[in-house]
Amino acid sequence: MRKPMLLLIACVLMSACATSPTTSSVRSTPPTVTCAEHEPAERLGAYPGGPVGVDGTHPNDFDQLRAYSREQAIWAVRAAGVVQRNAIQRDTTATCLDAYRARGIIR
Repeated sequence: MRKPMLLLIACVLMSACATSPTTSSVRSTPPTVTCAEHEPAERLGAYPGGPVGVDGTHPNDFDQLRAYSREQAIWAVRAAGVVQRNAIQRDTTATCLDAYRARGIIR
């Protein structure tokens, strides 16, 4: 008598599993993904101002022009670095978001 009762309980439990819904009616919260997409871009520094009162008639005019030229060169190197770092940040963000898209986490 014990075996039929166990068999009956097993059948009831199995049928309960078969009739239960397979999807949840409660919506889950969407995933939060962070790929530094809201990080501000690095700004270029101010372009160096030219020497004032240089007209080529004074002996130190050329020294001032050379110093200004050096300031321009330093600014250009720094600007190139800013542009490169901003491009790296943009590419890294795009790669991160593409990885989430490929896994189906975001669209």
